[in-house]
Amino acid sequence: MTKKNSLSFSDPQRQSEWAIIFIILRFLRKFLVQIWPILAAVALGRSRNSHFDTFELVIAGLGVFSLISSILAYFRYYFHISDEELVIQKGILKKVRLDLPFDRIQSVNFSQNFLHQLLNVTAVEIESAGSDQKELKIDALQIPVADKLREKLLKKKGQVIVNSIDYASSDTTVSVPRTKEIMSLDVRSLLKVGLTQNHLRPIGLVLSLVASLWASGLATGFNPIDFYHYIMDHISGISSMVGFGVLIALFIPVMILWSLVTTVLRHYNLSFTRSGRRFHVEQGLLTKQQFSAMDKKIQIMSWGQNPLEKILGYHNIYFRQAKSGEDIKNKQRFEIPGCTDDNVAHVKTAWLKKSNQVFDSRQKVSVHMFRRTAKYQLVFFTIVLAILIYFQQYIPLSIVATMAAVSISLSWKKYKKTAYALNEDNLFIGGGILGFKNSICPIYKIQNLAIHQNHYQQRRDLATLRIHTAAGAMSIPYIAKSTAEQLMDRLINQVEQSKKSWM
Repeated sequence: MTKKNSLSFSDPQRQSEWAIIFIILRFLRKFLVQIWPILAAVALGRSRNSHFDTFELVIAGLGVFSLISSILAYFRYYFHISDEELVIQKGILKKVRLDLPFDRIQSVNFSQNFLHQLLNVTAVEIESAGSDQKELKIDALQIPVADKLREKLLKKKGQVIVNSIDYASSDTTVSVPRTKEIMSLDVRSLLKVGLTQNHLRPIGLVLSLVASLWASGLATGFNPIDFYHYIMDHISGISSMVGFGVLIALFIPVMILWSLVTTVLRHYNLSFTRSGRRFHVEQGLLTKQQFSAMDKKIQIMSWGQNPLEKILGYHNIYFRQAKSGEDIKNKQRFEIPGCTDDNVAHVKTAWLKKSNQVFDSRQKVSVHMFRRTAKYQLVFFTIVLAILIYFQQYIPLSIVATMAAVSISLSWKKYKKTAYALNEDNLFIGGGILGFKNSICPIYKIQNLAIHQNHYQQRRDLATLRIHTAAGAMSIPYIAKSTAEQLMDRLINQVEQSKKSWM
């Protein structure tokens, strides 16, 4: 195979030799996830002086066999570009041929974890439309080869589009889309974004770690309560409330540091650009990512901000895309932090184009949305407060009373910010609690509508309208049932009259 044919991809060729490492690592991860409970049970049940039994040897043999199969899989994986499609051939005992026509290619994305960067290679993911298959992935290619492959595929896709043009027009040339930067994040802006993130996320990790240590301690005969009493005996001069306050004061910097580190790792050197009819993002420190969102695959656009982001004038933009294959939840999400008001306006105009019209006045939902939530909150907190009063726990009583007031206040804010609006082409739904999060969905992308009523809503002739798209659902809660039916009829009518394809 000559170098010329290699870069033209006309002849079948393999991935980079480094792909063997990634295939083996992927196998080891899957193998350990599946087999670790058995290995743990065997290890705990075997005495120190016992030898490996037949069962353990069988497991080891299966592991070695699967490892060898993974290596052989590399040598049986070929790809090339034909006149009409991308072809991938793979399989050891059972040969599989995957054909992806150029017109079904949606985007060609690159992803580099730390090992990819160290070896100067990149993984390539080729996303397709209207397929239930797993997205095509090449584990490792040299970066110049990957760039050439993406350029070749997108060029072939462009030629397919040209061939579908009405040739009654003499102008059938296709210009190369110009890339325009929408926004980028330098180190200073990135740190500001990190300070505005949700600092409560580490709490879940800490609670999981504590639960894991607790379970491990009980399994090994160590009583975590004894350790707790040991600590309290050495700080007996500190009241429990003061100790709790000190713990919170120490944990706050940890939460902020966690947000800063994860933000830098994920969004380092972020560049958000527009090229033709697609948005493109490059970002990442240890794992570099390049991924795109085509206009026709974007089903819902959302933007919002929390109170900290409001102070700095930042917004988060989210795209929810139609996706197929595995890991759908991760692929549907397309998030760009640190955007300004101008960035949000530019993105809406670029995506919606002429349909980015002014909406009708926002319509509020019923106050029963708040009343129902507040009712259940009052019942719960009243029971807790009564128990605390009975046992004369006055300090916890004041804490719970404060929590009740805050919880009901947040429910009121959520009700006040929930609204919806329509124009000739799009549906708008607004919401939020302390901050806000607004969403827009082009009406022609709606695939299904449904009216739901719980018992509380039935008694008050209310309903919730659910709007389903290829990227998930939106809802308009607690509106009059007659209004929900009218909205449903109007939206169905607009979908049926539209000649646009949702993909």
